[in-house]
Amino acid sequence: MEEDSEEKEMLRPLLSDDSSLFTKERDHKSSERVIAPEKSLDEILRKLNELEAEIRGLENKEERTSREEEVKERSAELDEIDYAILKAVSYGMVTFKDLSRKLQIKMFAVEKHVDKLISMRYLRFFKHLILTDRGVNAIADYEERESEEVWKPIDEFITSVGKVDEARRERIQRLVDKALLVAVTILIILIIYFGFF
Repeated sequence: MEEDSEEKEMLRPLLSDDSSLFTKERDHKSSERVIAPEKSLDEILRKLNELEAEIRGLENKEERTSREEEVKERSAELDEIDYAILKAVSYGMVTFKDLSRKLQIKMFAVEKHVDKLISMRYLRFFKHLILTDRGVNAIADYEERESEEVWKPIDEFITSVGKVDEARRERIQRLVDKALLVAVTILIILIIYFGFF
């Protein structure tokens, strides 16, 4: 019983028709500016749109900062294979087959690492792999972060593979040039031979 009476005492101000509550509310309303109904609705909608745009801007800013932090964390996760792939793409090895053959890495591993680098937006893939600006920055960050004993041998290996490839291409080109020269010479001799007879 006592509890019921205590509850009633606590609720009495809310249940009673206390005129002081109404006057406070009325005073508050009278101090506000009176706006025409059409204008108030338009103004409310405009303010809601502004608030929504502001909230979206904050969300986009938070997403961008979280995405940038994630990329920085991932760039710290770059290992030697990722660096080698990025560096090889910067030197012109732009297909999976080239990367696998020239870097002497299994195709599955190349695909896995390239997929990771594409998701981190260091590489793009259309017909060939393309190094993005973030990829260039990631290479520079890796070289700054790691000692020369780590990245220098990788870089030298990739350049030596490129030089060997270039020398092979030059030899093949010279061989093709010689074969074409012999073929043209034989053709000229045949034309002269059949021209006189």
